[in-house]
Parts: sequence; structure tokens; C-alpha cells
Amino acid sequence: MANTGVILQKLINTHTGVEVERWVGNHVQNAETFKPHRHDHYTCLLLEKGKIDIMLDFQPVTVKPGMLFISYPGQVHQVISSLGGAGWYVSFDSRLIDEPIRSTLDESVTEVLAVLLSQTEDAWFKKSIGLMLQLEELNKGADHNRIVTHALLRAFVYEAMIIYRKTQNHLAERRGQRQFVVAKDFKKLLRNHYKTLKKPADYAGQLNISVNYLNACVKAVTANSVSALIHREVIAESQRLLFYTDLDIKEIALDLGFEDQKYFSRLFKKVVGVGPTAFRDKQLSID
Repeated sequence: MANTGVILQKLINTHTGVEVERWVGNHVQNAETFKPHRHDHYTCLLLEKGKIDIMLDFQPVTVKPGMLFISYPGQVHQVISSLGGAGWYVSFDSRLIDEPIRSTLDESVTEVLAVLLSQTEDAWFKKSIGLMLQLEELNKGADHNRIVTHALLRAFVYEAMIIYRKTQNHLAERRGQRQFVVAKDFKKLLRNHYKTLKKPADYAGQLNISVNYLNACVKAVTANSVSALIHREVIAESQRLLFYTDLDIKEIALDLGFEDQKYFSRLFKKVVGVGPTAFRDKQLSID
């Protein structure tokens, strides 16, 4: 088997913890962008024209102008095509942003974090990227450059979160503030405990609410049941392990908290449509 471990891209060619690169069609600095991979950092993608089709945790996402796309550390993604896509991507170490911002990202009720921008907002983000690029050229990697670069990055990320929170607030108004808060708290718990908490009752107990109320809130906000989201989260990680490691099915099942390998395989097939072995063979043949 070709894969002997998790393929992880790190920020290694920067002394600031921030990397800003130009995206022009299929010509990008890192050719591995077009292969399935994950980052140990956040990456923001902003286009000025064209579109980019991405497979994010084995789900298709299309990035277009007027959208700020953000990928989390650990998410598996791959650029499938870049049809006239031109713009920039900003990568940064998660330690450079404050805890409230990381919490906002972690509490997202959506699997894909894409912030829709107005023309004014879009122009502001492009100008901020331009300033970061100019600063790097101006100071040529001098140590004092870090302070200003980090300040620009925080402004960039904070503004993205302000816009994102507006979107979340609109969603909360439509779905109901209490329902939205419950769904958000559930998603945060799920991301942190999907290996150990497998039943809706486990999460309802953690939130001190009934299973029926939890399910009603989550379904109103996400259009999915609690069970469906639990299954999706754990199966998403199993897909990563199947593609990126040499662990066998039994080892993966145990790592994800399943003592019964057959049950795990049945659940995987129910969610994905094929069994774990067929999924692994298919992905490796594509790679």
C-alpha cells in the first residue's frame, strides 16, 4: 500500500507563521494542492475570477469570487479543478489567532466555512492581502516584520469572523436563538468527542436537555438528525484513516471507538454507500 501515514502539509517556508501566495489557474507553488492532503494550519482562499472545485473531506465544494473560503487544520481536501481561477490563498498558524476566534470556528454549525462577501467587504480583504504581500517585500523577512504581519492577519481573520457571525445571527433569527445555541453547542461537543460519545442521549446528557429537544433543535438548524451528524463525523474520520494510513479495518474501528468491526463496516456502508474496503480501493485507484 502506497500510504504509510497521514499526509500533512506544514508551514515551513515562513518565519512569521503566515504565508500569502498567488493562485493562478493550475500554476501554484505547491503541486500537492491537487492531491488529497491536510494542513496543520488554517488556509483562506479568495478569488477574483473563475472558480475552483474542491473535494473537502470527500464532499464537493465550489469556491467562487465574492466568497472567502476557510479550511480547518486536519480537514482532508484536494483541488479537483481550477477553471480560470485566479486569486490568493493565506495560510497561517492557528496559534496566531486568539481563543475567541478559534472557538467561533470550532462552534460552526456548518461543515464548510465559506463567508459570502459584499463588494465593499471583498475589496477590503483583497486590500489586506495586498498589504501583507507588500510588507513582506518591504521588510525582506526582518524579525520586526512579524509584529506588523500578525497585526494584519488578526485584522483579516477578525473581520472574517465579524461577517461570519452576522450570517450566523441571521440564521439564529430564522431558526430561533435557543435552537441555534443548542445546535452550536452540540456541534462543538461532537467535534471533540465523536470517538467516545456515540448516542444522541450521550450529547443530550452533556447539554442537560432531553434527546427529543436536542434532536428538534439540531434538525431545525441543520436539517439533519443528531444520529446522522454523529455518524457523519465519525465516518469522515474513518475515510481519512482509510486513505492516509495503513491501518486495517479492525484497527480503524477500534481507534474510532467501535469494538464490533462488523457493525462499523455496516455503518460505513450506510453512510458512504460502499464498504470501507471498497472505499479504500477506489480512492487509491484514483490517486
